[in-house]
Amino acid sequence: MLFRIRLTLQRRHFHCTSLRLNEALDVLFFGTDEFSSQSLISLNNLKRQCPSLIDSIRVITKPPKWCGRRSSVLKTPPIVNVSKTLNLPIPITCNSKQEITDKLSPLLNDKTMIITSSFGGLIPESTVNNVPYTLNVHPSLLPRYKGSSPIQYTLLNNDLVTGVTIQTLHPTMFDDGEIIAQTNEINVKDLLEPEPVQKNGPWKTLLLMKKLGMISGKLLNDVITNKTYANRGKFRDNGGEYVLSLAPKIKASDKRIDWGKHTAREICNARDVFGSLYTFKLAQPKRQKDAAFKRVLLHEVELTPNIQCNDEPGTFYYDEPNNRILLNCTGSPYMLAIDKIQFEGYAIETCDQFMKRLRKRCGNIYSQEQRFITGSDEL
Repeated sequence: MLFRIRLTLQRRHFHCTSLRLNEALDVLFFGTDEFSSQSLISLNNLKRQCPSLIDSIRVITKPPKWCGRRSSVLKTPPIVNVSKTLNLPIPITCNSKQEITDKLSPLLNDKTMIITSSFGGLIPESTVNNVPYTLNVHPSLLPRYKGSSPIQYTLLNNDLVTGVTIQTLHPTMFDDGEIIAQTNEINVKDLLEPEPVQKNGPWKTLLLMKKLGMISGKLLNDVITNKTYANRGKFRDNGGEYVLSLAPKIKASDKRIDWGKHTAREICNARDVFGSLYTFKLAQPKRQKDAAFKRVLLHEVELTPNIQCNDEPGTFYYDEPNNRILLNCTGSPYMLAIDKIQFEGYAIETCDQFMKRLRKRCGNIYSQEQRFITGSDEL
């Protein structure tokens, strides 16, 4: 069996006659990304197939935000387009607890369930306590990897197995409700196959997010179909077989390469998890008084056998026949081969372009020093 359905005690302020167990659910669904989108798709399919179980679904998500160089790209949460495809009402956007309270208070009297899935924010206690049932869908085997980035931590730590958990919403804490359903352990390697032909960006994160999202949708539908969320028995183990650990929000500094610490294999894995990574290059171009750290982004990275180089980690060499940059790393039989690179303030470029422009950007002294450094985000 892939799923283990468990009984739970719902802590709510409702009298038992108000729980309307035999009525179809009116759901507020909080989500943003591909993982939550897969749960929403499964939930909507259940609504169409079994209207006696679900009467309505209203999506709550984050507002669009500006991203990219000079905040030039307006990024909309993926679940918005999914909602449109499913012909659901236009999602309500909320960016704070106060907004959730203000916008949703008029709707709560008609809602019987809140479902959260990678929403990225704590639902106000007043909202949680004013709905009969709550569920939180989480892509890890809780209490392992409580927090906003369980998928990334699973991959960065090279975990062999992962899974999905459904729990109640805690009114004041993240991922601290009572577990009501949990998958058995699922092999991470199996979930990452087949690998995409073009491994662009954070492909491991995106693929694992989609696969676990599909599994979470099946688990969520089982919980609602069996009405497990309404059972009053308390769990016997409550996920006690897994050690509590945290998966806090990924910071920009997590994508910085530490040349004294990270091996070539670790860097390649991090690139497949985060997308582009960055390092620093010392630069003192003409007419600049002092040297400064300039950020350099590594976009296309792969492993290549070490050429028996004993130079310091971070030292780079231009491989002219293959138009790539080779990077020496610590404690590894491999080097990094870079095909696309980006100097701070400039567009992505090929390695020959990068090398030709290095002297102008870094000055006579530091252009001859072909070494990236760990640097500091505070400089």
